Amino acid sequence: SAVAAMFEDTGIQQQQQQQLQHLDGFFPSADWPVPAELQNLNGHKNEVIQAEFSHGGSRLATASLDGSVRVWQLIHGAKGKPKLFWQEALPPLMVVAVSDPTAAARARQRREQAQALVINHIAWAADDSKILASASDNIIRVWCAHTGTLLQLLKGHSQQAHVLETHPYDARLALSAGYDGQTYLWDITTGVALKTFSSSDTIPLARGSWAPPVIQLCDGHFSPDGNAICIADVAGQFSYYAVGSPTPLLLSGPHDQFFKKDYDPIMHDEAGFAAYMDPPVPCYHLKGQQPLCDNQFMPYADEFQLAYREGRVLEFVRSGGAGMSLRGTCMTLPSSLQLWPPTVTAAVWKALEDRAALIAKGSSRIVSEATARVSIGVG
Repeated sequence: SAVAAMFEDTGIQQQQQQQLQHLDGFFPSADWPVPAELQNLNGHKNEVIQAEFSHGGSRLATASLDGSVRVWQLIHGAKGKPKLFWQEALPPLMVVAVSDPTAAARARQRREQAQALVINHIAWAADDSKILASASDNIIRVWCAHTGTLLQLLKGHSQQAHVLETHPYDARLALSAGYDGQTYLWDITTGVALKTFSSSDTIPLARGSWAPPVIQLCDGHFSPDGNAICIADVAGQFSYYAVGSPTPLLLSGPHDQFFKKDYDPIMHDEAGFAAYMDPPVPCYHLKGQQPLCDNQFMPYADEFQLAYREGRVLEFVRSGGAGMSLRGTCMTLPSSLQLWPPTVTAAVWKALEDRAALIAKGSSRIVSEATARVSIGVG
């Protein structure tokens, strides 16, 4: 097959070849199709940072560093034109600074142009009736996707929000999360924040015990059924918000869960896969094989590891955890987590461990990569 011909029949590459065999079914012919440019969409004056298809697939929104969102419509071509092509459906949706009327009047008198803002993220409402964009002024804008009319300015974040997602079914709802540690659940039809969650509430100690007390939020999504929100932060945690009462089983798991090789150096192998340097195997090959560890990379009990590998952790917790002291019962956080979040603690521990190993081997080289991780985490 075409895929098989890409790899030599040796070692790791042979295993990767087997992993990719299923891709042949998508293209039954002997050769993969050669990519071809169907159309070039021109209009933006600067780099395009995001392109997002509507849920229906017939429209496309693109965001650029020129401070605009452009909406493209897929239409049937007239005679002599391509059968299908994209055409701009609306005037550009410009993201400009929101200022008070007095300042705006002064700017017009001085003939100053409004400065374009940087767009962080765009999203379509569930019914494709609205387009949302979060910008560098910490405001989320809501436009009508059919007319381009600005409908709402969602104000609440005190720092930039790089997480923006709409509800999978309810066209009224959207979530945003930002570097201010705040997660908002919005009603985009009224512009009202229905609920706010703070990352300071997710620190498993007294509020503000970590430095800084507010943790930046970097990713987040609705669950497929729309009944829950999962938010990830730069401290290495994810927070789970859902309707109903808290699930005791979710509260019972160990707070810090790392894989043994989480901070080991990685590289790209000959096929382009991320691979560990020691041993030189692709990272995905160890899926389900690495033990779950605490923040100092000490593996949890064998019973817990077995339950993890067999996919029955909840059953294990429900049955009492074989006497383990689980968080939510009598488990307290280790003293190493009293000052810093788990990822920083783990990075420090790994750096010290690697440095001690090098010194033991007579090497004076400092583990710069691990130290850099610590610096990034602390910053």
